[in-house]
Amino acid sequence: MSPDHSKLFFSVIILTYERPRSLRACLEAVARQDFSKEMFEVIVVDDGSSCDNRKNVDAFKGLLPISYIFQDHQGVAAARNKGIKNSRGRFLVFIDDDFCLSPDYLSQVKEFFTTHPQAQVLTSHLISCGQGLGSIIQQLYRELTLWRSIQEEYSDHKVIKSNNISAVNGPIFDKNIFSAVGMYSETLQGGEDAEIAFRLAKKGISTFYLPSLKIEHWEQKSFWDFLNQRYRYGAYTFEASKKANIISKQLTDALKHPGMIFFWHMPRSVGVTYYDFLRTAMRVKKLLRFLFFSPALMLFILSFWLGLYLKALHCQNQAATITDKTKNRC
Repeated sequence: MSPDHSKLFFSVIILTYERPRSLRACLEAVARQDFSKEMFEVIVVDDGSSCDNRKNVDAFKGLLPISYIFQDHQGVAAARNKGIKNSRGRFLVFIDDDFCLSPDYLSQVKEFFTTHPQAQVLTSHLISCGQGLGSIIQQLYRELTLWRSIQEEYSDHKVIKSNNISAVNGPIFDKNIFSAVGMYSETLQGGEDAEIAFRLAKKGISTFYLPSLKIEHWEQKSFWDFLNQRYRYGAYTFEASKKANIISKQLTDALKHPGMIFFWHMPRSVGVTYYDFLRTAMRVKKLLRFLFFSPALMLFILSFWLGLYLKALHCQNQAATITDKTKNRC
């Protein structure tokens, strides 16, 4: 199946790594789109899987205009950049191999960009569909983080425009964006979404959020795996902030007195986040859910801030070590 590249509206870029079953389910959902196959292409970027994912992709060649790109394991940023460089569509739809799109997903996105021609970045509503407590807390954490940042009244049908939303959750970009702000940063171990969001904000490019545009996210993680993920995201957030040169005054002040970080600064950050989540839960009518899952949610918040502060301390110690070595050589 060969689409007319002069009419391509979308390039659907799927990142995969070591999850062949998830990839097949993801591709099945893309194949069920009620959208003309002549108007989009699918690019699967395999970030160094040991399994033979080419067979999975070849199985869909009669159903989708699909191509397969393999690269040595380099991480999310490098894989996304590879997809961007090989894309032909006007808008780039980034999804992970454990995402499942509704049949009308691409139709909804096209309608949005048709009715909002000024928009350049769109993000979706991600629904955690795994089993267990971890998925429930993950969903609540994501929603409270989102609505806390945009400070808008909750509505399932409202289009939200904000400079405070990170381009995550299956982000869709006008391809020209990357000429304006640059590609994903491959020097980061993680936090590439946050870092490019900082660059978008500096350029005054808003992200749009469409609550009715939903993606099922099938994460097979235990509760402790989710806590570890929050810890890593905290570290990644610091790295992204450092690269974007937007370290907060609060964190800068904390690093001047490292001995106080775990007695004052981190507890304060956890407490402020919890209070903000409480107020947000009241505003978006999720108070009972928040109170019921409050202990587990507090662990998520604590894990994030622990990861951020420990990473900040590690980077400061590394910088001090390098400075000392330089002085000794002199």
